Amino acid sequence: MFHVDYKKLTLSFNEFHDISDKDMPQYGEYCLLELKTGVYTADGWLPSGKGSTGQFLRGTGDTVDAEDVARWHSLDRYDLTDILEEEEINWINLGPEEGSQNVQFEGFQSFADGKNPEEEQFCLLIMKDGSLAADYAERSPEAHDNLVIKVTPKTDGSVEKAVVASISEKVYVFGNEDRLQAMFEDPQLQMASFTITEKGYALYGPDGKYLPRLLKILPAMRQTLPPTWDALQSSSMTAI
Repeated sequence: MFHVDYKKLTLSFNEFHDISDKDMPQYGEYCLLELKTGVYTADGWLPSGKGSTGQFLRGTGDTVDAEDVARWHSLDRYDLTDILEEEEINWINLGPEEGSQNVQFEGFQSFADGKNPEEEQFCLLIMKDGSLAADYAERSPEAHDNLVIKVTPKTDGSVEKAVVASISEKVYVFGNEDRLQAMFEDPQLQMASFTITEKGYALYGPDGKYLPRLLKILPAMRQTLPPTWDALQSSSMTAI
């Protein structure tokens, strides 16, 4: 599917929205942000009231206040699937080409070429399914015997750190269905709990339809979920 030469590719973001105009994204919408300092980052919008009050959330305890943002550009409203199939494409406009104050990103690299970002580096990502994302580059816990550090900021300004050694295995959902099925069929399994983080329940775009990134993973979910999926689809998700 991904036939574009990413080494020559330029993404032009042409639909920025100014925070000063109180033109805000939809709840949970993931956005490229231009901070007032000129730095770029990306977060999901979590309003705390009417107007432009609220925060952009990157992760638990990692937020950017709206007052620190100059403008934002949606990452959720674009589907690059068809464009990425064209080998001759080397420039992609997100939004009208005549958009004012557009910003271009280029110099993309690929994990397939052994090009890995530095740890904790924040990266703009083009996903294989044609969606856009951004995230920190994290070192896999498997490289450290599944040990992670829990950091707790205290009200007095101090920080408490503790090594958490309760993770025995980390398994990603898609691509590891056989392993997950074996784990849930294991008679020694006594309990399973599920947590949906802030970004997990951002389902709809500004047009009221499911976000493109959700629509792209649904076919895989249909293949891996039990038959009760049909009942769910016919009731609460009939638009799919």
